[in-house]
Formats: sequence, structure tokens, C-alpha cells
Amino acid sequence: MNVVVTTARKRADKLEPLARVVAEELHVAYQKRNDRSVDDLLEEVKTDLLVVARHRLSLYRHGDPNPFFYHPNAAQVRAKAFFANGYDAFIEACDLQKGNSLLDCTLGLGADAVMAKLAVGQDGYVTGIEQNAIMAYIVKKGLHTWTDAHPMLLDAMQSVHVLAGHHYDLLKSLPDSSYDVIYFDPMFEQTIHSSSGIQALKSFAHYEALSQQTIQEAMRVAKKRVVLKDHWTSSLFEELGFHVNRRRPVEFQYGIKKTEWNDKIK
Repeated sequence: MNVVVTTARKRADKLEPLARVVAEELHVAYQKRNDRSVDDLLEEVKTDLLVVARHRLSLYRHGDPNPFFYHPNAAQVRAKAFFANGYDAFIEACDLQKGNSLLDCTLGLGADAVMAKLAVGQDGYVTGIEQNAIMAYIVKKGLHTWTDAHPMLLDAMQSVHVLAGHHYDLLKSLPDSSYDVIYFDPMFEQTIHSSSGIQALKSFAHYEALSQQTIQEAMRVAKKRVVLKDHWTSSLFEELGFHVNRRRPVEFQYGIKKTEWNDKIK
């Protein structure tokens, strides 16, 4: 991994033991802060920098003023609405029911995975996979240690299973019909202007296009359906054979491919 771990500038000595644990868990180098700025450290280490504070991990990249860190903002907003009216467009697109299972192949900040866990309940399970191993580590720690949220939301956050790796490799390793729903939310080619939370992802996310081979594997692994979220102008829906029920007026849409098992289980 091309990253070095250090502490926040304030209380660096007290944070050093924690930062060293993080570096050990990630199998990367630790760098003493020595009261240097993030910019100075980035110039010195010539790689990404993971800054360990008491309640936050922040990932910096040279030339980008926006660090990547975990915050459940989108999940909190969506969960509040879901608790009030029982509706979420993502949950509807995935047709998630109590006891279902979902594999989120593009975890990001994990908002969709958390909403899925709220929908499937304690008897269901949700796995999220993130290709960037450092992002996966940050999000996993954030999901499992966040404390300031509704108790039901916290329970959902702590119950999401997070993996680091490439979704195609994981799909290839899974048996047939092992998840009810497989979900993809790749980085949009177009910017979603209303989504300020996505800005910090841009420097660290992978932009690899989805392939027919990946969707074929997803269809094999999914018992009910494969769902793709993308910008409304995306050509992926048609290229990969997804049916879209157009929602207005929104910038993104959900495409659905039902599996052969779908009719058998209804």
C-alpha cells in the first residue's frame, strides 16, 4: 500500500500508540509527526498520508485539499426519512425484504450498505467491498466505532461486513445464488452536483468501468436481482442490459436485472 501513517498534530505523543497500531494493522510505515504540517509530511514521504486523530482517520493526497474520512451524513439523512415513511428509492430498487442478503460491490462511504442493513433486519446480512484497501479500512473503522446516531442506525452500521479487494475476484469466489441482491454504484462519469460528500472520494476511488464479465458473475451469484446505480445519461444501462424505471426529477437512476431464480422465489 502506498501510504504512511502519522498522528494528528495536536496531542501527537498521546496518539502515537494508536497510530502505530493502525500502521501495524495496515502493514505500512509509521512516521512521527514532529510538529510538521500535512503538506510538509506529504512532500517528505512522497505518498499518501493517513492521519490518526482521536476519533477520526483522514487520508491525504498531495495536491488535494480534501482529505477522505468517514462520516455517515448521507446515511443519517436517508435513515431519518426511512424511519418516518418507510421508503427509500435504493431499497425499493433492490426489493429488499427482512432476512435478505446484499453484496455492495462498490462500498464507498457505505450509506447504501447501511440502508440495506436497516431494510433486511437482524436476520439479513450485508457485505460491502471496497477496492481501495485504505478506504475500506477507514470506512470499516468508522462504521463500527461511530457513536452519534440513532440506535437502530448505529446497530446497522456496526453490522455491515466490510471487505477490501476487487469485486470481480470476490464474485468469482462465491457459489451460485449466495446473495439475494448484488449492487453496483460505480463512480459516475458526470458529477452529481447535489452530492458534496462524494468530493473527497474522487482522488482515491477507482474508475474502472463495469464489464459484461462482472455482470455475468453477479447474475450467477444473485438469487433475486442485480442493481446498478448510475447517472441518468449513462450508457451502461443499455450496454449491460439493465431495465430502468425512470424516476423524475433526479440525476441518477437504478437499473435492474432480475435473475432466473427471481420468479421461483416469489
